[in-house]
Amino acid sequence: MTTTSRQQKDDRPIQSFEPKRRKFLGAMIAAGASFGVSASDRSQPFRVLVPIGPGSMSDTLVRGLTLPLGKELGQAVVVENLPGANGVIAVQALMRAPADGNSVMVLTPSTGVINELVNKDLPYSMERDFRLLSIATRGPMVLTVGAGSKYKTLQELMAEVRARPGSVTMGGYGDYFRISLSTMEQATGTRFTYVPYAGSAGSLITNLMQGIVDVAQMDPSSVLGLLKDRKLIALAVTGRDRSALLPDVPSMKELGVPYENYGWMAFGMRRNTPDDVARRVEVALSNAIKSPEFGNLVSRLGGNEVLGLSGSDATEFLAMERKRYAQAVNATQPNK
Repeated sequence: MTTTSRQQKDDRPIQSFEPKRRKFLGAMIAAGASFGVSASDRSQPFRVLVPIGPGSMSDTLVRGLTLPLGKELGQAVVVENLPGANGVIAVQALMRAPADGNSVMVLTPSTGVINELVNKDLPYSMERDFRLLSIATRGPMVLTVGAGSKYKTLQELMAEVRARPGSVTMGGYGDYFRISLSTMEQATGTRFTYVPYAGSAGSLITNLMQGIVDVAQMDPSSVLGLLKDRKLIALAVTGRDRSALLPDVPSMKELGVPYENYGWMAFGMRRNTPDDVARRVEVALSNAIKSPEFGNLVSRLGGNEVLGLSGSDATEFLAMERKRYAQAVNATQPNK
């Protein structure tokens, strides 16, 4: 199929989903042939709405998924980048589309969980408006300082913030990084001073290199070149284990700091999509996510792992994430 593009505290580990995932894949593969696609369905492009601009890791992964997904669906797959308003623009585009199974949206921790926790006027509800199809991938963040920083190790950083609470500044952009810091503070019993940045990571990265802000949790893909050039220094990754993208960087858990944090990429569609149509798309996504083409891309890019959770397991996973982030939001906004 051709592929075109338009720019527009529950600590249960994720490994607990593994047995369910294997059972799900077997059952869905066996059932897949029964979900036929009508000629009228194939005549329309299948849209994947991405709430982030081109060039991001999520965008790259989605584009790598389009070829195997198109083969599974028997349709052309179109990627539409609709950044802005913390993902609300993409959500509104999905809600305007017919509930015919020809449109899905990429969901992230921000669009899938955090937005509802921090914005009472949000024009959508995950429970009311979305049917989850899969958690495709996840990847850790990297705790990063400037090359001239006095903090050469995670231990030095944590010793400083414990000795002088609030003395270490941590930069971030958007609600995800602000709330992620709160989860870290809760897990470690520390207090940083958060410095918010508008827009994307550019200004934050510049200020990290200049030493204006002490540290930041960053998407590894956004700083990999600077880490290799030693303009930034990675103190630790926030996954349970080391990242294939940064194999020489220890995990926080490895260094004795009880904290994990991941970005993840999920897929959802309109909740009122007919069940048989939604199941057909879920089968196609499952097969595409476990395809050699997509697996090879994820391995080549590094930094992420393929999960391929089913729709039901994705729903359970998001409930766990909501509980974890809600604890952090309540701690920072007690009167909310």
